Amino acid sequence: MLRYFLVLVSLSAVFAGPVNNDHDAGRIVNGVETKIEDHPYQVSIQKVGKGNHFCGGSIISEDIVVTAAHCLQGAKPSDLQIRLGSTYYNEGGVLVTVKALKYHEKYNPNNMMYDVAVIKLAEPVKQSSAIRYIKLAKKVPKTGTPAVVSGWGTKCYLFCDLSLVLMEVEVKFLTREDCASKSYTYGDKIRETMVCGYAKEKDSCQGDSGGPFVAEGQLVGIVSWGQGCAMDGYPGVYADVPALRDWILETAEKLAAFAGPLADEHTAGRIVNGKETTIESRPYQVSLQQVGNGRRFCGGSIISENIVVTAAHCLQGVKPSELQVRLGSTYYNEGGLLVGVKALKYHEKFDPKLVIYDIAIAKLDKSVKESSTVRYIELTKKVPKTGTSAVVSGWGTKCFMACDLSPVLMEVEVTFLERKDCASPTYLYGEKIKETMVCGYAKEKDSCQGDSGGPFVAEGKLVGVVSWGQGCALDGYPGVYADVAALRDWVLDNSQKFLFIKIEQFHKYFTMFQLVLVVLALRSVLGEASNWEWQSRIVNGEPAAIEDYPYQVSLQNVKNDHFCGGSILSEDIVLTAAHCLEGRKPEDVKVRLGSTMYASGGVLVDVESFKSHEKFNFEETRVNDVAIIKLAQPVKQSSTIRYIKLADKKPVTGHPAIVSGWGSNCFLICALSPNLMSIEVEFVDTKDCASTSYGYGMEIKETMVCATAEGKSSCQGDSGGPLVADGQVVGIVSWSAGCAAEGYPGVYSDVVALRSWIEEAINNNIRELISKMFRYFLVIVALSAVVAGPLHNDLTAGRIVNGVETTIEKRPYQVSLQDASNGKHFCGGSIISKDIIVTAANCVHGVNPYQLKVRLGSTYKNKGGIVVGVKALKYHEKYDDDILWYDIAILKLEKPVKQSSTIRYIKMAKKAPKTGTLAVVSGWGRTCYKVCSGSPALMEVKVKFLQRKDCASKTYLYGDLVKESMVCGYATAKNSCQGYSGGPFVAKGKLVGVVSWAIGCAEDPYPSVYADVSALSDWVLDNAQNL
Repeated sequence: MLRYFLVLVSLSAVFAGPVNNDHDAGRIVNGVETKIEDHPYQVSIQKVGKGNHFCGGSIISEDIVVTAAHCLQGAKPSDLQIRLGSTYYNEGGVLVTVKALKYHEKYNPNNMMYDVAVIKLAEPVKQSSAIRYIKLAKKVPKTGTPAVVSGWGTKCYLFCDLSLVLMEVEVKFLTREDCASKSYTYGDKIRETMVCGYAKEKDSCQGDSGGPFVAEGQLVGIVSWGQGCAMDGYPGVYADVPALRDWILETAEKLAAFAGPLADEHTAGRIVNGKETTIESRPYQVSLQQVGNGRRFCGGSIISENIVVTAAHCLQGVKPSELQVRLGSTYYNEGGLLVGVKALKYHEKFDPKLVIYDIAIAKLDKSVKESSTVRYIELTKKVPKTGTSAVVSGWGTKCFMACDLSPVLMEVEVTFLERKDCASPTYLYGEKIKETMVCGYAKEKDSCQGDSGGPFVAEGKLVGVVSWGQGCALDGYPGVYADVAALRDWVLDNSQKFLFIKIEQFHKYFTMFQLVLVVLALRSVLGEASNWEWQSRIVNGEPAAIEDYPYQVSLQNVKNDHFCGGSILSEDIVLTAAHCLEGRKPEDVKVRLGSTMYASGGVLVDVESFKSHEKFNFEETRVNDVAIIKLAQPVKQSSTIRYIKLADKKPVTGHPAIVSGWGSNCFLICALSPNLMSIEVEFVDTKDCASTSYGYGMEIKETMVCATAEGKSSCQGDSGGPLVADGQVVGIVSWSAGCAAEGYPGVYSDVVALRSWIEEAINNNIRELISKMFRYFLVIVALSAVVAGPLHNDLTAGRIVNGVETTIEKRPYQVSLQDASNGKHFCGGSIISKDIIVTAANCVHGVNPYQLKVRLGSTYKNKGGIVVGVKALKYHEKYDDDILWYDIAILKLEKPVKQSSTIRYIKMAKKAPKTGTLAVVSGWGRTCYKVCSGSPALMEVKVKFLQRKDCASKTYLYGDLVKESMVCGYATAKNSCQGYSGGPFVAKGKLVGVVSWAIGCAEDPYPSVYADVSALSDWVLDNAQNL
């Protein structure tokens, strides 16, 4: 049984929430019934509409719930509801919907590290006798500390129903070091961010995942995973709350951005022990609010007619269209004027964990004139001296945690502290005070939640932006502010860049910029308007046919409007520009291939996923403008569809090249050409394009090349399309100054410079697919009468594709591993002696011998021959269920089996055959991929043996995924797939491999992968003697 053992997948009609597995610790075993008043922090996470409980959680504030990351993978906020304040998961208490959720960005489902998530409720929940917020522990308890786990899991392992009544179990806390020690069995599987809880024959199991693990009245852990439930030597494993506390608080703050930040120790935002003031006294103060409901969430300062300065943490994950700014009013909820936001930017070095560079700017969508209630404030050039009097203002609450926002503007006077003084032993922050930070302090006075981003003013100038603090007005903990003097240049530079073109180039592009604004205003006529610097159409080109450029594709939106070009590289990979995919989701994009016309013909294929270069810089340098798209289905080559190769060598300047696409025939106001167009140009390499021969100069960076022809260019509509020389793609249409403008060549992403990234991204796409499929890799056991047989996935090597029926007399070493409870076949195996079976570790990982039976001597998996129980089993101690390394195991039968015409022991090969040796795979898996039922009769397929080095070569696509202890087998359109895992791979009459894994079934060019018996035979023999 693998780590991600899917439980009750086929019961989704009954259980409509996330499904847990052996690694998800989630139900109470040998616990006792309890009531919500004893655990008022406990919540039930449920599926909207059906009310099915699938995970637990803990409420830590009025609208924040903490749970496990594995509970929320693939879930949307709209799918979930939370029941609070009830002993019963299916009735009582209050039901609240979910507004937002986030799980840890380092969560790894393969090893369950960082298994924590935060949920923001759609509405706040007040405390009562049945609902109480629980504190997050700051320190890990000592091993042996009594602790309690609660939840609505089942009372036993596997087949029990969920308990309707809240259950609890008392266990002893184990630190990570103790849990990983030899006293228990996990060893190095216990990683950082994990702690444990243990009591003999007591545990938390399915249904309680994400629930609270509480010691000394504080949340110390989150139910995460375990080996089975209440198994001796296997404690329950929990996410370590003290280790993850900072992430929880910081994430909760971000989720609270539109509802008043959560009360956490890093939120500086409300005035404590201040006094009411008026906007006339602080006319630079503004309120950032949510469009639609006017809810205030941060402060800011206006510094010019259309620029507001605020904190970066206020704007993370926020779009300009979601914001509005109220200016000129003493009250945040009325008066003054409300202005929309056109653009925003926060500092590229902002680190939400360290809270350095916590500054951002917002550009208003219209200019605001100064008056008695609106005044621009000057940015200080120099940091004031420690002790200088300063003032902070805002509409924060008057206390920490539970007070409402003040409707009236508040202010508090504090003393300015330079960074070095704030970091000194006089105060308690120490090295947490970093560059770009200053402080303000007055005993029992501070700025707190609700005032984040607001002004910190000294000597009439903006010296800081409210950033963070330890609580509010706590003795020894000053308020911390972004240092405006240090960040002033960034603010001014980026305020200018909101023009989109650089100020120093304004005279050159002013007329063109005006024309672009005209085009944007006409978007209702032109369809998707695009920025002139990016999009690209053919100017003065000629009509072309797709047969001439069969690699050309059209990227289209859901309305089938063409917006970019691309090049097909393989059956399911398209190359394009990163800027084409900015702000888009895979489901929003389609690709048309094989047609001269972008609006009709050829084939239209959905997009499964895409990836842009992680170093692509959209706003500034435009370097690394490359992306790959994975199609949802493969596309075969034809006269109108041909894969194009990536160039491995850059042409010289002057070399002929060609650009194609469906851009319009002129600049700015022409409609797209319905017909494919092409243009011949001359290639210009990077250094020549950056020379004084052209007008770009330093704008041309590495990863860029150019192409030029007098009066000809690529322009809007062709971005992402191919620049081709010598039959290979050498560039990707990226940007230009206008179209066919004299002295300004078209600029392209340099494919040769970016080739290694492209190839790695394609390989990573495969690896990510493998990783994703491993996670849900099912090897064993249908768990109910509803499940009609083992559920497998793309990585399960187990059924014969394009094979033939055979008989047990021809393959008398073949056996069927079956579920002892229902006789269902789930894996194959090979008998090598009177009582020893060889199979795959992935088939029996986590399985007990009594759960297995073996059918031998029958052509049919469900009848005939003999059925024998299993006395013992062992899988390789180096087996890794993440990468299926050392995927081999042995079973000892309860009684010896004699040889006959239908049962023959097979010898293990001592030496791997040569690549190309004919081999055979057999088993009872399905005869096609995905939807066929299992074959009742034994099947076989002949393939060619591949040694490891050949299977890992560039001829195939696995690369370094093929490890030591692996060999392969390959034949076009033939393969072993689901149902055959563990089965025999035989060459020259000897067992050379054990069926292990593969991508799909008979997928070209993905061979099946087998455990290498010649490399593992000594282990088999040594352990068979001791079993």
